[in-house]
Amino acid sequence: MNLQETIRRVLREELSPRIRRRLSYNEMENEFLESFEFAYGLTKKRKVLSTHFLDELIYTTVTVMMDSLHWRFVSTLPEDEFWYDDIHQELENHYRDRIIQMYNERRGINESILREETQIPLPIIRRVTNSDIEESFLISLDRIDDERRYSKMSVMKNISLQTFAKMVIDDMVTELEFGYFSDENRIYFDNDETYHDEIRVPLMNYFADKIKKRYSEFID
Repeated sequence: MNLQETIRRVLREELSPRIRRRLSYNEMENEFLESFEFAYGLTKKRKVLSTHFLDELIYTTVTVMMDSLHWRFVSTLPEDEFWYDDIHQELENHYRDRIIQMYNERRGINESILREETQIPLPIIRRVTNSDIEESFLISLDRIDDERRYSKMSVMKNISLQTFAKMVIDDMVTELEFGYFSDENRIYFDNDETYHDEIRVPLMNYFADKIKKRYSEFID
């Protein structure tokens, strides 16, 4: 028996006879991989918070599997047997570690791509789409620019580009938190140093050209 066959045998032995008798290893493997891909995409579309994403992914993957395999159990198990919850839990226990591993691998690849393609902080880009981030930025840019242009306070009219940029970004983060973050995840102002380094500065750099252009329009 080669290594691959040994692995298959061991994996199948971890499952109860009630499952093993009804599904081959290849059927289980195909259903699992398809269910994981579908569940991963669905969980992302739901915009689940990162703290709950993995638990939701595990549960959704197994539930999708159960939906696909349901007919096999219904047609072969006694009508008076309450099997759904037991089999769901068994599959969840069986695949949990593997889902976690696949999720970590997928997240590592995605975060690497994100770091290369954007300077938007990951805690934001994980929860908010690019279009929503852009919309929140433009709302804040207009709001702070109007305050600067029409304020009766001379100190506001003469703020520096750096101060203008900070005000726009801070207003934008508040806008994003209000629209997309639950109360327990509004963390950015809890630690001024962390917020400045990990949130404000990357966003100021990312939107620097647009902020500078708007600032210059009023100065000119």
